[in-house]
Amino acid sequence: MRFYLLLIIALLCAAPAVAQQGYFPFSIPDNLPAGCEIKANWIDAPAGKNGPVVIRDSHFYTGNERIRFFGVNLVWESCFPTKDEADMIANKLASFGVNLIRFHFLDIRSPRGLVAKGTDSRHIDPERLDRLDYFISRLKAHGIYADIGLHCAHEFTSADGVAEADKLPAHSKYTTLFDPRQIELEKEFAKQFFTHKNPYTGNVYAQEPAIAMTEITNENSVLYGWSQRRFDDLSPYYAAQLDKGFRDYLAAHNLPAAERPHFRDGSPNAEAYLRYLMDMENRYFTDMYNYLKKDLRVGALVAGTMAVGPPGAVTMAKMDYVDNHAYWEHPAYTKGDWIGDWTIRNTPMVAKPDDNTLIRLAAIRVDGKPYTVSEYNHPFPSFYDAEALPLAAAFAARQDWDALVIFDYKASPGWNKDKMGDFFEIAGHPVKTAEMLAASAMIVRHDISPAMAATHQPALANKLAMTAAKRDWWDVTGMLSDVGMSIPKPNERYYMRFSGNPIYEPAMGTDDAYKWTGDGKQGLMTADFAGSKAAVGFFDGKPIEFKDARLIVPPTFAAVMVTTLDGKPIPHSAQVLITACGRVQNTGMQWNDANNSLITWGEAPALAQGIAGRVELNGDFSVFALDAGGRPVQRLSSQMESGYTSFDIGPESRTLWYLAVRRP
Repeated sequence: MRFYLLLIIALLCAAPAVAQQGYFPFSIPDNLPAGCEIKANWIDAPAGKNGPVVIRDSHFYTGNERIRFFGVNLVWESCFPTKDEADMIANKLASFGVNLIRFHFLDIRSPRGLVAKGTDSRHIDPERLDRLDYFISRLKAHGIYADIGLHCAHEFTSADGVAEADKLPAHSKYTTLFDPRQIELEKEFAKQFFTHKNPYTGNVYAQEPAIAMTEITNENSVLYGWSQRRFDDLSPYYAAQLDKGFRDYLAAHNLPAAERPHFRDGSPNAEAYLRYLMDMENRYFTDMYNYLKKDLRVGALVAGTMAVGPPGAVTMAKMDYVDNHAYWEHPAYTKGDWIGDWTIRNTPMVAKPDDNTLIRLAAIRVDGKPYTVSEYNHPFPSFYDAEALPLAAAFAARQDWDALVIFDYKASPGWNKDKMGDFFEIAGHPVKTAEMLAASAMIVRHDISPAMAATHQPALANKLAMTAAKRDWWDVTGMLSDVGMSIPKPNERYYMRFSGNPIYEPAMGTDDAYKWTGDGKQGLMTADFAGSKAAVGFFDGKPIEFKDARLIVPPTFAAVMVTTLDGKPIPHSAQVLITACGRVQNTGMQWNDANNSLITWGEAPALAQGIAGRVELNGDFSVFALDAGGRPVQRLSSQMESGYTSFDIGPESRTLWYLAVRRP
């Protein structure tokens, strides 16, 4: 123990002259240099070489192989790089472990989207389409599949024949689920895309095996719209459609006539209204699904939209797979969505293992269906956003989800970002970009095995409707408690089912390689698997013992991952990557006094905090610090003792990556 105390004192006192507070510039380029050692060689290329992604045993497969996805979102003009940029980005993302791109906001006006400029919104811009065609072909060549979002924010006009087009809700939400003309136009856009032949692959998109999945509409649910009182702002034309539909529903079900209730206003008609909305969504999504699958013969798997709480999952379970979105401590605005001043709570999720965003996501996973999370992140500038990728990746792997997609890689113009420009873009975020390869190994390479124990909880649709009419849609655990369902646990797979009795599958043997503890203020997650090891959260200076590795980090918040690049256990691996991350900030960034908002976002370059500590690996290794381009730039001093190589890491090396290379 005295040795470790002396070591911690030495680490805390090391390199006092390094950049202020142990921060240093670290901007990871999109154009990776020669000699870059960051290479996820488990990405199988080309995408679709074994045929389309199909569903077998409630999971995704290609050929006879199970496939799990780790992906990122590209938004707006980022979906349409030039040819030179397309090759660069495809190589970068594949090297960092990405095997899925979700294309977001395709249905808006050029140059930010595919829709051509003009009085109507019914034509595709050929130049934007050609860029997308080439990009998809290069992603395919690098083993990266596509997820195509169809409706996200279509800008309908009166020239489209859409009534009161200038009064539609933001992003044309809600009305697109019940207005016949808008639904016709949604189908038209889908037909234009999926019947198009990509000249660079030779495949019509409906039969392109590298398009793994498609989503009918993004975050578009009348359940959510009602719960947020968005219907109060509908124009008279669309409000009348909605109200007539409710009257017809009541009459068809022999219920007394009633006016549209407000959410949680105590109305006795609230449950009936929620059932009406669930019926509306069911009809819309079933119709769109059948159009894609039967009329257009789309081979990609189809999701509806994110499942809005347990009631939303009832309809989404009728699609090919169930998808969801979630953010830990999403920024809150004073005047509505993205309007006014913002704040974040700025607390660590790792401190709350039993009550967090991932637990709520787990609660909406449907038995018998693949489950994906196509938007996930924690907001910059949180002190703790280094936890986002490793916590989510390890949790998703333990729950045996089928995809985790980070929102977003890039939404702003330009590539080779060197600062954080918004809450969620990770292209200029050195910590989240540096963590991508380790997160991919946990999921795509199947390094972290699913939890042995599992619970299958029955949820009756009528009970869900009753509780959902009384609670906020995000109060998932409250809804589960109302209907007598258990709450998910971090180390136990969770499934919701709509019939049958509860089923519990106990762990058969020891299953303690994944641990997550917390007291509400601090916490620590550890994962100890052959190819991937991680410790994320609050370190206390005590050794963290893994099989074939040991970490000693002075008291601090950090995320440290140990990943073998060949997937072998450390004693047999040729290369081991150590990723050590803490806080990150822009140059000159200023917090307010409450540390919950910024006075100024700051400028380039992004500054990363160096994490001090000692790493011990089973085997004889030479150890190198890597620069932001992934190239070895400094050989570290190391010692061999009792078969282990030990070495110190810290801000003096000015890196987030260390590479241990086995000596001959």
